[in-house]
Amino acid sequence: MVGHTAPSDSGLSADGIVLVGSPGANADHVSELGFAPENVHVSTAENGGISSFTELTHGADPTSPEFGATEFESNEGADGGQWPLHDAHSEYFDQPSKSLSYMGEVIAGQNEEPGT
Repeated sequence: MVGHTAPSDSGLSADGIVLVGSPGANADHVSELGFAPENVHVSTAENGGISSFTELTHGADPTSPEFGATEFESNEGADGGQWPLHDAHSEYFDQPSKSLSYMGEVIAGQNEEPGT
């Protein structure tokens, strides 16, 4: 939904966006979202299963270097779960997790570098 709204005429009333476990943002490059690359934060859990669907559904993989967003680290997540999206796809907001900690920093305006 963010990928549809950010580049629209109405845009988003936000300083930045965070995409976790995203199959794409309906954009080929972060610049199409209307935010500076340092204000678009992306992460995908290694075991999340969503990587199989990027570029097949909603455009380029937001975590690819070519997309140009600021990538941050997530826990690899639980191995297994129902196909196509594994249990790890729902663990970004679990406590304690690297992704939740980083998202808190973004929300508080305290992130200086990914994962710090």
